[in-house]
Amino acid sequence: MRSYQLRLQIKPEMDSLCRLINSVNWKKFLFGLPVLVSVIFTLYISFEFLFDFLPQLSKSTSGLRSLVLGLMHSFFASMALWSLFMVFKTDPGYLTPAFLEKLGLDKDQAKSDPQFIWRLNLEHYKKNRLIDSEVLEAFNKLTQEQTSEVNNTSHIDEEDPEAHAVREGQYSHLSSSIRYTDEQIAMVEHNVDEKFVIGVQACVRYRYCQKCTQIKPPRAHHCSICNRCVMRMDHHCPWVGNCVGFRTHRYFWNFLLYALLGAANVAISMISYKGLAGMQDEIFYMIAAIISLAFSVAITFMLGIHTYMLLNNMTTLEMGALSLRNPFDQGSKVRNWEQTFGTNKLAWFFPLSSQEEDQAYNGFSTSVLPNYLSEDKR
Repeated sequence: MRSYQLRLQIKPEMDSLCRLINSVNWKKFLFGLPVLVSVIFTLYISFEFLFDFLPQLSKSTSGLRSLVLGLMHSFFASMALWSLFMVFKTDPGYLTPAFLEKLGLDKDQAKSDPQFIWRLNLEHYKKNRLIDSEVLEAFNKLTQEQTSEVNNTSHIDEEDPEAHAVREGQYSHLSSSIRYTDEQIAMVEHNVDEKFVIGVQACVRYRYCQKCTQIKPPRAHHCSICNRCVMRMDHHCPWVGNCVGFRTHRYFWNFLLYALLGAANVAISMISYKGLAGMQDEIFYMIAAIISLAFSVAITFMLGIHTYMLLNNMTTLEMGALSLRNPFDQGSKVRNWEQTFGTNKLAWFFPLSSQEEDQAYNGFSTSVLPNYLSEDKR
């Protein structure tokens, strides 16, 4: 009897444990383990620099130089770890049902109506002036003819304002009562495709994610590691343990910047002090110097690439296709940069989360919904 009661007590706890285990994204967890390598290397290099190199330097030169180098490295290492933590713990811009609701997108309607996403894209094309005037005129003419046929073959309640609006063509591109022909769809899609190279065509459209079973706005991509759709996804980085996306790209850039400054400071100071030949007898000293040098070279390349992309408002997934003509370019490098970092210039170099910035750049801005050929750019 006692063993039976014990099993009854253990069963709820085991069920809770099983639910907890099943709720963990183990693929993301395992793919994020290299973040520990980033932390360990940072701490190891800092330890060697602060407690091995600087004491030797202070004995042969002035203590002021050692103090300055120590303070510089402490600042760079602290900022790099802080930025790493912010990338790791911040939502990269997951596309949630709440976000879609704010956009007025109904994923159930997208399932039941095969032309819903097409009508959504049509509204998007018109808003951003992606359709040439002559093509739009021909499309509207075909739509009016089709609308007249629908009105002649169906009974519309004139007292219903929404039905009246459909008849007048105000919401014809969103109404399921109008079924666009293949000719109409091909006419518009071909005209839009002509403005972009092949790799960009998917970036400027609303699409449907079969894995998340929801609508994806322009620039959103499905991350196979997170198993979620991420707005303006750049890539999933195992060294920071998270996706680099709409809300984490700025922290990732801060991490690269301070990791480069810290590693370069260590490599230049340690190698110039003893030289490669003088470090052969101190294995841990030499390892720290060589790792710092290797990191400096690799991170310089990565920081340069990401700086170029942010100044041109593009991501790694888009860079090859957008290099010829970028539909997300805001017209200036500063405005492109502000799409990711916000308008507060003092906060650009600090991994701080600003409520004002979150409200201004919460996914509704042109970072996610492009405003190609807008008034202020023409």
